[in-house]
Amino acid sequence: MELAFIKAEGLGNDFIVVESATFLESDPRSVLRIQKVRQLCDRNYGIGADGVLQIWPEDKHWRLRIHNADASIPEMCGNGVRCVAVALLERQRIRFEDTLHIESDAGPIECSFVSKSEIKVNMGAVTIEEYHSGKHDDEGQRGIYEMALSVTRRLLGDDVLDAKKVSVGNPHWVIRVQDLPSVEILGALQKEDALQELFPNGVNISAYCCERDHLEALVWERGVGPTKACGTAACAIAHVQARHDTSCELINGIHVHLPGGGLCISSERTEMQGAICWMQAPAHVVFQGSIKI
Repeated sequence: MELAFIKAEGLGNDFIVVESATFLESDPRSVLRIQKVRQLCDRNYGIGADGVLQIWPEDKHWRLRIHNADASIPEMCGNGVRCVAVALLERQRIRFEDTLHIESDAGPIECSFVSKSEIKVNMGAVTIEEYHSGKHDDEGQRGIYEMALSVTRRLLGDDVLDAKKVSVGNPHWVIRVQDLPSVEILGALQKEDALQELFPNGVNISAYCCERDHLEALVWERGVGPTKACGTAACAIAHVQARHDTSCELINGIHVHLPGGGLCISSERTEMQGAICWMQAPAHVVFQGSIKI
């Protein structure tokens, strides 16, 4: 089978974009799907990527299914959404002035072009979990949260200031630190029993510290490993910092820098959707071609 694809990247977080509803099976347990994804993402024997973005038109929007490099299926990917936008523009499937509507496993997303390589995405709501003592429903989860926080402090040491469980349509463990640890420690933390109990479906782990005019961060992505950037992690990080420091105003935008570059994260309140998060950052088409698979 000859498969047409576009290779795109958002701040070095790279993806293979494939327009097909049927190329990859919808069953996450499909052995054939797992083999295809891992073959495509292999950086020595395939195209090489952090994941495959499978898209197809559906009614008045585009349907998106994300496949991580290990063939797990996450709910959402902020950098991936921007890569889909530039890939569709490259193929003239959308126009520059269009608002792009995408349906992901985390729900609807809309994005628009600021320039041909800069995209602004409505990421929906960001939720930070808070556990209140004395509240019966919270007691069990609070105990699990405190174990996860304890393990985090054991592995990362005295640099840990706090850690939060956050949802951006997908799960995040955001660690506020004085100085950034090695990214390998975040990978080791992901394997700890306490984290797996708090996040039974896996988790993206990020650590960040405050610089003079931005937040500096590292991320270990679920199903991938260390990546150059993670859009949803940047959204989670900005909201955690705004909750901690009220002088950091999301309405004006918070800049989050990852190894691959920076994203601007902002928020606004609307009558229809309540508080929504906006992510703005670049994405580019790297090359396109076809591969036998």
